Formats: sequence, structure tokens, C-alpha cells
Amino acid sequence: MKNNLTLQRFFQSVFALSLFLSTTTLGIPFDNPFGTAQPTNFIYVSPSGLNANDGTINSPKQTIQAALNSCIPGTAIMAKTGIYNENISISKSGTASAPIWILSTDGIGSASIVPLTSQSTIQGYGINYMIIQGFAITAPHAAGGDNDGIKMAQVTDDYSKPNSHIAILDNIIRSPTDGFCTIKISQIDNLYILRNQLFDSEVDIDLVACQKSEIAYNFCSHSGINNSYGIYEKGGSYDITVHHNYVNGSKFGIFFGQSSASYTCWSACMGS
Repeated sequence: MKNNLTLQRFFQSVFALSLFLSTTTLGIPFDNPFGTAQPTNFIYVSPSGLNANDGTINSPKQTIQAALNSCIPGTAIMAKTGIYNENISISKSGTASAPIWILSTDGIGSASIVPLTSQSTIQGYGINYMIIQGFAITAPHAAGGDNDGIKMAQVTDDYSKPNSHIAILDNIIRSPTDGFCTIKISQIDNLYILRNQLFDSEVDIDLVACQKSEIAYNFCSHSGINNSYGIYEKGGSYDITVHHNYVNGSKFGIFFGQSSASYTCWSACMGS
């Protein structure tokens, strides 16, 4: 118990430092786990903007979806403080030399995304070189639909067009309904899920057929949910490094199953 409390305090310190830094330096330089590339184009978004605007800092668009629809590789979508009532469907990809960033630019949790439908709040299929950072995200509250906070899935069933090079960083994701995931990813290589705070889903991080990935410094907390998982790797996932995650209130904590292999798990803590 003493070791768990010590590690929990460590995680709280990490998130406090991350929050402090984000309020002044989030994205400067821009986080890029895939390399050294930085944005060459910027689209600003504000709840008080208009989608007909050109997306400059003084003429922002209103929705993140509108910014995504008009972005090109190398773009940083800069979401200003406020609540964005929308479901976001990602259909564009970046490249190794020009990723796409979607950022809560005024600090962690300053931009909130609240879904309008029962579909996953943010979803994409066959997406490459994408960074999602700093948002407060609410998963859908409905009996039907995908109901995940962030969902990235395959286009085909044969791994011929997987997701690749996706980073989910510094987000706060809450699930208001039992039975769904805050983050659900399938068929992907080079996935980075780092420094997120995840609350009250049945599975906080659900990985299917994932490879060459890192899951680290995430805080997972559950309140009264039966048969819950903090991190669940399955479906042939392999070559995944899991370290410095804190899982509290979960029945299964960190679970490797269904033919997953070649993983490294260290410095993880499961609370009571």
C-alpha cells in the first residue's frame, strides 16, 4: 500500500507539472513522437468563430471538424478555450515529414469536446501521422453506437491498411456510461498513448492488433464499474512497451490476452 501511495503521488506530480507547462508552452516546440518535423500551417478554431472564416488567429473557424476538412499535411489545428459540441471524424492523414496536430492550444483541458451523437467522440479509420493533444473529452452517453472517447480502427480486416503513427497525449477523457472505452485502437503500428487521465469506462485503453507502440504515464481511475480494465492488450498485439501507468479501482488492472506477445511491462502500479 505504501508503494502504491508513493507512486500515486508521483503521478499526481507528473500531471501537475504537465498542466503547468501546458498553460505556457503546449506545442512550443510542438510534440512529435515520430521525429523532428514541426507545423508549417496553422488553422485556429474557437467556439465563437465561424466555419466560413479563413482560420487565422483573428478569424477562427467554429468547429474542429471544419478545420480538419480544410487542413493539409503539416497543419496544426489550434483549438482555443471553450466547449466544442461535435463528433469529430478524421479522414485525412499527415506524413512522416508533415504530421497533423490537433491541439488544445491554451492548455490541458481548456478546450473540451462534447459529442452530439452516440458515435465515438473522435474517430478515424486508416489514419497516419496524427497527434491529438491536451483536450478534455467526454465519451458518448448512449446505449447504442461506438461510445468511445477516441476510436481509431482499421479499414480492412487483413491489416492491409492499418493506422500508423498516432499519438494521443495529455488528454482528460471521461466515460459517462458503463461498457465502453475511453481510448480504443485496433490495427496500428507506432502508437503513443502518453500522459492521459482516463476515468470511469469499462476499458480505459483497449488495444487490438497493435504493434511497435508505447503506453506510458497514464492515470486510469474507475468508480464502481464491474469487470473493468485499465489497459487491455489483445488480438495479437505485440512489441508494446507499457511503463509508468497508474491504474486505480480496476478489477483487472493491466491485462495481456488473446495471443498478445512480445510486450514489456514495468513500473506499473495498480491501486486498490
